[in-house]
Amino acid sequence: FEVDADTKYAFMTPPEGLPEIYRNCTRVFCGFFVIELLVRMVAYRGDFWCGDDMVWNLVDTVLVLSQVGAEFVNASDVSSLRIVRVLRRVRTLRVIRVIVFFRDLRIMVSCVFNSIVSLLWAAVLIFLVMYVFSVIFMQGAIAYLREPGAAAETRERLAEHVPSVARALLSMLMSITGGVDWYDIAEPFMEIHWAYGLIFSAYIIFVVLGVLNVLSAIFVEHALQIRDADLVIQKETKRVDDLMRDLLSLFEEADTDHSGTLTRDELINYLRNDRVSAYMAGHGLDVQDAGTLFELLDMDHSGSIKTNEFVLGIFRLSGQARCLDVMRMFSCFDALQDHVVRIREALDRLQGTAALAAAPAAAAAVSTSSSPSLRGGRSTS
Repeated sequence: FEVDADTKYAFMTPPEGLPEIYRNCTRVFCGFFVIELLVRMVAYRGDFWCGDDMVWNLVDTVLVLSQVGAEFVNASDVSSLRIVRVLRRVRTLRVIRVIVFFRDLRIMVSCVFNSIVSLLWAAVLIFLVMYVFSVIFMQGAIAYLREPGAAAETRERLAEHVPSVARALLSMLMSITGGVDWYDIAEPFMEIHWAYGLIFSAYIIFVVLGVLNVLSAIFVEHALQIRDADLVIQKETKRVDDLMRDLLSLFEEADTDHSGTLTRDELINYLRNDRVSAYMAGHGLDVQDAGTLFELLDMDHSGSIKTNEFVLGIFRLSGQARCLDVMRMFSCFDALQDHVVRIREALDRLQGTAALAAAPAAAAAVSTSSSPSLRGGRSTS
């Protein structure tokens, strides 16, 4: 509103300054910003300058200080200084703070920053293409202008579009961006020779239908590579919330008797629905064996599935096996192998103990069985 009013009064004859009410409102808002900044400094302390949001905090500090400086300069009645104009322009950057609070806006800004490097290389590529075609058309113009029978009107139009390399590059750029109708640039060259019309048409087709579309695809690919940690967290949180909400709706739909639990028959009958099977398959869950799925979801082995068992169970089973799942399986295998080794060692010890315990009894049995034969031999002799 202040900028709008300032522009309105500046266009008056003679130009007038802003009414005092606008200046008072500006001072009030400046005071609010200063208090808000000081409160955050006290609350966050060292994290204000060294935390995750230190860049945004630095931007806020610079903007608030610039506004305070502008108000101080205005109060000193030195409005003719250029510093006042600079500080007013810097103050308008305060709108950047809005980016922090809106997720979709942050995604757009993050996508733009992710594609800056690609934009620079795209500018280099387009410049090279325009330079090559500019040299081709300038060579044709030079050859035509050196002929004695060159038409004056054609000379004027060539001088308008290709008087230098820089102007030729600008003409090539305007022809592909809508700055001027490309036929207006190509027409004087077509008067030189019809082949230049084909070359210019090839330039337009190559750049507009080829280069620009390829560059757009590259921009989209790089823009989607979001590196903002907060945005990644928000995106994953939203995905999990949406999945939980959908699973809860599926549970309520499958619970035909509204008992708050699912029996084996209810789950099997519900999973026969093609729409439900397609939804589960979309989340990487195979529901062909509904009986096994019921046993996996019935965590307390009560014979029925509660709401939390269904939602959390489907959530854990959905998707492909993660690295954590594989490592957990390996850990279970290692623990099972340790138990098997301990059981084998215990069995070996038991067998050894049993063998030691059986040795005296076996010796006694042998001595007992040999004693009668000895007595019988003595009696015979």
